[in-house]
Amino acid sequence: MVMSPELDRVTVLGDEAAARGHLARICFKTGPPTLTGVELEWTVHDAADPTRPVDRERLREALGRHSPVTLDPTSPADELRRGGTVTVEPGGQVEISAAARPSVAALVLATEADVAELRARLDAAGLVLGRTGMDPWRSPRPVVDTPRYRAMRRAFDRRGPAGRAMMYSTAGLQVCLDAGEPTQVADRWAAAHAVGPPLLAAFATADRHAGRRTGWAS
Repeated sequence: MVMSPELDRVTVLGDEAAARGHLARICFKTGPPTLTGVELEWTVHDAADPTRPVDRERLREALGRHSPVTLDPTSPADELRRGGTVTVEPGGQVEISAAARPSVAALVLATEADVAELRARLDAAGLVLGRTGMDPWRSPRPVVDTPRYRAMRRAFDRRGPAGRAMMYSTAGLQVCLDAGEPTQVADRWAAAHAVGPPLLAAFATADRHAGRRTGWAS
């Protein structure tokens, strides 16, 4: 099951070959590696009481014209001033998908400006962005519910509660890179996996969840 660009429509892929073809078209377009992007995701909290749940209506009002259509079907879903797109994850986490740039320096400058704009909007609504990779105070709870998220939840529930914790309580950082030329893809993919563990160790910030110590750094 995959989502269309409209985000709220579902297409069912009937076999593995169809799924492979779809992923190849949208995720592994090859060519010269020229652009870098980033997706920044945070939990969102009431500024006065971080344990208080933040519902979708409060998020919609705070984000205004930048609300995604999954939160407000009538929203124009306008980009932030420097081109970042705002989305809201199933647990109410807010994410900026920055517009890809030809240099890391340009990406950082544009993304910092978009983050500042997002913070200002949330601040005006009495909300703040979380500072850790997992919600330290609240238990997992759904805020945005779409066919895609329901399908994910059903799949994760077959393995236990960790899937819901990931969907509803975690935040993250995703660096987006071009796949590269066809002959480079395997080596670039392997390199990305190799740097993952040290980056995880360097930025691990999930030692507390739902008011309790997790026993883990990440």
